Amino acid sequence: METIRGFSIIIFYLFSGDLLSKSLNLLIPGNVLGMILLFLSLYFKIVKLRDIDNVANGLIKILSFLFVPVAVGIILYL
Repeated sequence: METIRGFSIIIFYLFSGDLLSKSLNLLIPGNVLGMILLFLSLYFKIVKLRDIDNVANGLIKILSFLFVPVAVGIILYL
């Protein structure tokens, strides 16, 4: 249950940043804005680190796997 909650928090900030970026026509991409919002929420203790710690560590462990489609796309483009 903690994993679903942590993943939901991260997805919420991702979509919030995307929504803000598109609705205000900002030059900052939505995913970057979402990370800034999540950072500020963690800094001001709106979101507790223990709520997203397991999910964040899991995403970091598979981060190299997430770059495979990008690398394949670059190789195919060349």
